[in-house]
Amino acid sequence: MKVAQLLLMGGKNSRMGRPKALLTWRGKTFFERITEEMRICGPVYISVDKKEHVPACSFPVIEDRYEAIGPMGGLASALEVISEDALFVCACDMPKVTAELIRKLTVYLDEDTDAVIVRKENGRLYMTGAVYSKKLLPGLKEQIRKKNYRMRSVLERARVKFLDFEELGLRPDSLDNINTPEDYENLIRDEII
Repeated sequence: MKVAQLLLMGGKNSRMGRPKALLTWRGKTFFERITEEMRICGPVYISVDKKEHVPACSFPVIEDRYEAIGPMGGLASALEVISEDALFVCACDMPKVTAELIRKLTVYLDEDTDAVIVRKENGRLYMTGAVYSKKLLPGLKEQIRKKNYRMRSVLERARVKFLDFEELGLRPDSLDNINTPEDYENLIRDEII
């Protein structure tokens, strides 16, 4: 199956107070870091609420067709227009995502799987940092029509492979989101230590 990558950038950045994609870590913006890793794995698309919110780049930009409903709107909009069979979806505030992680997840996608989701020991599911097949599009559209924007509602009726960090051989922090100034300070401080 052909898998492309989708970087979600439609958020309001309200908790951070500034665009998270432009935060720097290890000498690069989150946007640069994540797209460099994604590009190793294949085509990259950028999902935004408005096209004017994208840093200058050469990647195709997909504007949300479903406004102000969060990641579900970006995912549905992208699945409607891509030519590939599926998307690895990552938020712009996940700077630790690597090509290795993307490859380890996409290998589990097959004709009998609609999504590949990582879960933590406590059962928390990572809805971003996951792989979604085009086969989910009817379910996404149905939930959007019902104004139920929870991904869990779509996944309840889908064929999902749930994977644990340890079985993937990944660090437990590899899908962490940097949502607040405190998260960002901790990310920077951990690099210094």
